[in-house]
Amino acid sequence: MSSVYITCENGSGAGGVVTAASSSANAPVGLLNKGSSDLQQWHFTDDGYLVLASSSPELCLSVTSNPLEDGSLVQLSPKATANMAQTWGYDIGTAQIYLLVNSDYLLTNGSGGPAGPTVFVALDTETQWSLQVASQD
Repeated sequence: MSSVYITCENGSGAGGVVTAASSSANAPVGLLNKGSSDLQQWHFTDDGYLVLASSSPELCLSVTSNPLEDGSLVQLSPKATANMAQTWGYDIGTAQIYLLVNSDYLLTNGSGGPAGPTVFVALDTETQWSLQVASQD
């Protein structure tokens, strides 16, 4: 299983690479310049989880699903955490990442936050993403 960088291509707010502030549960997720953090490599699993490559146990991009709301922040949580939406799809045609539980919710980014511009889900966004295979150093 190879790891990837999730790179913001455009949209509102600054671009960057999806970054975890720390490898612990409930850590916020933001965007930083590539290489500015060791916590920027992810595994996109066959069942749709975006798992932080360096985490043990497996921590993945998670959104509170009870209730799922426009503007809900993305954070890290262990796989299969109750009341979390944790599986994602990548639409290669639109270059958007969406929640499998409700494909109307798209991954996007704003400004501010402890790890750079915040990452959240929105019902309407122009943000596009690319998944780039991480170099194996």
